[in-house]
Amino acid sequence: MKRILFSLMVGLSLFALAETADTPQAPQTPAQSVATAAVPASEFFGFFELRPSWITKMGEEHTENTIEAGYRLGGVKMSYLQWFNTNIFNPTTEAQGAGEGNGLALIASQGLFRVKVADVWKSADQKTSLAYQGRVYLPTWSGDRDTGMLTQVRNYLTLKTEVSSLLTLDGSIVPIFHGSTRAGTVASSGSLSANPIYENMVILEATFNFTDKLSLAIPLILEQTRYRDFAPGAKNNDAWAY
Repeated sequence: MKRILFSLMVGLSLFALAETADTPQAPQTPAQSVATAAVPASEFFGFFELRPSWITKMGEEHTENTIEAGYRLGGVKMSYLQWFNTNIFNPTTEAQGAGEGNGLALIASQGLFRVKVADVWKSADQKTSLAYQGRVYLPTWSGDRDTGMLTQVRNYLTLKTEVSSLLTLDGSIVPIFHGSTRAGTVASSGSLSANPIYENMVILEATFNFTDKLSLAIPLILEQTRYRDFAPGAKNNDAWAY
């Protein structure tokens, strides 16, 4: 389906409460010295993005949105992120007399908990670093629940190096584990499909930094997925897909 999406991206910081007070120094005497460690900066944070979209062929107008809230402690960020859609106007349901042409029609898409560690390791010259991101997906989207999904666990290990002020290279290895209540699904048409059990993804990315505010990223993504043994003749049954 061809569609033109007019997207207005609005990022709003919901709240940020900084806690940066230093630990009070204990009184010291000539015979006693007490060392105190610096307390890392911490804060609550939030993010909201609203993307109005218009499908010209259908005349449908809706929004595709993202909301995230969490806590940052030093270089570690822990949060919950949820994608969801809302209706603005749907002429199809209005014509069918469903009374939802102007209704909200709130639809939850995928949701996940995630933790991000900025610098697990950093080189002496500060130009190369290793970062980690962990994600645990929940079955908040009906499409996932229909396949029997319970969860999906992703672990991103990203090595980043600054080649020059113009060029930065990133490489990520992402093992993904799938958990579901059954080995496969049967569509309404009767077709069979095996559910995935393991997936591996490799992401290579070159970023060209033209200015402080203008950059161009070119990613290359390679994926392989292992599927469960569901039924003879099912799509991807007990096989690897690339």
